[in-house]
Amino acid sequence: MRCAAPGKFHQALAAFEKAVAIDPKHGWSYAQWGATLAEADRRDGGKVTEETTRLVEEKLKKAAEILPHNAVVLKTVGQAYEFLDRPAQAIEFYRRAITANPKANDALHADIERLSAVIGKL
Repeated sequence: MRCAAPGKFHQALAAFEKAVAIDPKHGWSYAQWGATLAEADRRDGGKVTEETTRLVEEKLKKAAEILPHNAVVLKTVGQAYEFLDRPAQAIEFYRRAITANPKANDALHADIERLSAVIGKL
């Protein structure tokens, strides 16, 4: 997953907002919205601000509530938690994605191992 190009960032956020206004149960939009906010903030300053973290967590929670068994959404939520420098939460959602789809991308297993090693170093 990649953040929208800088010139398109605000358009992307507006599109996510419009999508959930039309369909408040559009979990994918909430997941992408949260991940996009976290990644963009991190790219701009190297660390996600407290205000952005609050907004991101709100979007991610909503996505996981709406689509708790959708592997793609759960993977996106995990990626967003990586952007927030929260490896334990990222691992949790990667594991949930694998449970939701046992044929999930092998990269998720590698991500879990990588993040587990990071946690071990903390």
